[in-house]
Amino acid sequence: MKMTFNLPDGLARQFQSTYPQEQQSGVVAGLLAKELRADDNQLAKACRGANSLKQVEKDMEDWEKLNLHDQ
Repeated sequence: MKMTFNLPDGLARQFQSTYPQEQQSGVVAGLLAKELRADDNQLAKACRGANSLKQVEKDMEDWEKLNLHDQ
């Protein structure tokens, strides 16, 4: 899929001078994939941290009891 981005002039010039045109899409895709994995890892870590809290554990048990009651 083709996408268009705006970059600060200095960053764009540095990028173009560092990577040949035929490599630029692959470099951007690789960096974007890496950043998205990092974001996913941070979100998963935050979820694990929240799920380890005793109050969250109690709240989840209460929700499960409500769900069982509704069935």
